Amino acid sequence: MRSKVLLFACLGFSIGIIACGDSSTGPSEPDPGPEGYYPMDVGYAWQFDLVGEVSDNDGDWDITGNETWNVTANPTHDQGFKVYQVSVSWEETWTPSGGGTSTTYSDSYTDYVYVDANIVRWYDELSSTEYVVDLELPLATGNSWDYYPDYPGFVVAEVMTLSASVDVPAGNFDNCAHISFDYGQSPDDYMNRYYADGAGMISQVVHWDHGTTDAATYEYELTSFTY
Repeated sequence: MRSKVLLFACLGFSIGIIACGDSSTGPSEPDPGPEGYYPMDVGYAWQFDLVGEVSDNDGDWDITGNETWNVTANPTHDQGFKVYQVSVSWEETWTPSGGGTSTTYSDSYTDYVYVDANIVRWYDELSSTEYVVDLELPLATGNSWDYYPDYPGFVVAEVMTLSASVDVPAGNFDNCAHISFDYGQSPDDYMNRYYADGAGMISQVVHWDHGTTDAATYEYELTSFTY
């Protein structure tokens, strides 16, 4: 999943200093709120498996791997509010689709999450004024907001349903929030996320297609979570 703040750099996107995004009004439905869809406290951890396919100038690749999130601290942002420090580590193995030698890559980074009753924001530094909006609360089917609020319409998140059923290795989850991310001027690029009450994000699919030189699909599924 990489840094949520930097995830879409591969799509040619960038973020600046971001203001709060707009949301439309949708039908009223039960909403667990940030404690349910975004449980967050020091000591919490999530583990994801990933599979993917990548096509680029070097060929076609099959991807397998994993990613782990660990909430390690509750520091104060330079602007004076509390955030959660999330340490992320990932590993990917790239294998030529036609067979051949596999190569494994790994890395780690730290992001910072602000959560309250109205919004969930991710920062890449404690000093940063740049962020992305994961959720704008309360959720209701049809509600939408700008993922990068400083660029209205660039990437728009929309609540598709609050009643999705999702099966992942960590279990079977009902009444999940399905959030779809639409890329305005890049209709072949998209992201879908599923959040479960009490578990947080349980599934994510990221896809981009820039023709024969750059196309990929990554699918992440929750394998376990610890509170």
